[in-house]
Amino acid sequence: MKYGDLIPKECPSEVMIRLALSILEDQQLSIYQTLFKEGLTAPGKGGQFRVERLPGQVGGASPWLTITNNSQPYSFTTKTSDGVVAKCRRIVEAIKSGMKKFDSRVCCPLAVRRNCVCNLSFDCEIHGKTCIGTHD
Repeated sequence: MKYGDLIPKECPSEVMIRLALSILEDQQLSIYQTLFKEGLTAPGKGGQFRVERLPGQVGGASPWLTITNNSQPYSFTTKTSDGVVAKCRRIVEAIKSGMKKFDSRVCCPLAVRRNCVCNLSFDCEIHGKTCIGTHD
């Protein structure tokens, strides 16, 4: 294919762009309101968690949202409200119980060491499985 043969994609209309942005705002509001209903966040400084959009590669928007605890740097990403309340409650429990990270490289205090040939491997009920280092 030559550059001259390329047919540019048609630009979405302003109405379509506004609709897409509105959908992303509705997604963020839905998750915030889910946390608010459960007493896990509040407007202003009173909230335990905040909901923020991850920067995207195109146009600054991403379907992923970051949920971050305000008192400790424990966060996770999500696209839906499924499981958000349970994950936030687990983070609150970890903070209240004084749990600490077993290594500075792990995601949070909920991480549990697991056996692997790499340098450091762990499971986390919120962040999943992670390996640091090579497997050779």
